[in-house]
Amino acid sequence: MLGSWAAKHLPGYTLDQLKAYERILNMETLDLYNHVLGVTPCPPHVDAGIMKSIVDYSASCPLGRADPTKYAQVKTTMSN
Repeated sequence: MLGSWAAKHLPGYTLDQLKAYERILNMETLDLYNHVLGVTPCPPHVDAGIMKSIVDYSASCPLGRADPTKYAQVKTTMSN
């Protein structure tokens, strides 16, 4: 989910926004998961605008529903 969000949003980000996103990526996976789901509040060092964008994307993300064709299309925009 973060990979497809990043492919859509990061190309237009400034250096400061990319550093803020990196702080999000450096969070523990379970903590990030709980923040995205709204189970726990985000810590103050997390950029609220970027996190809101991720939360909104995850709530409407078509990858949240099993669709192998859509996944294959999105996968081509991500690197491994």
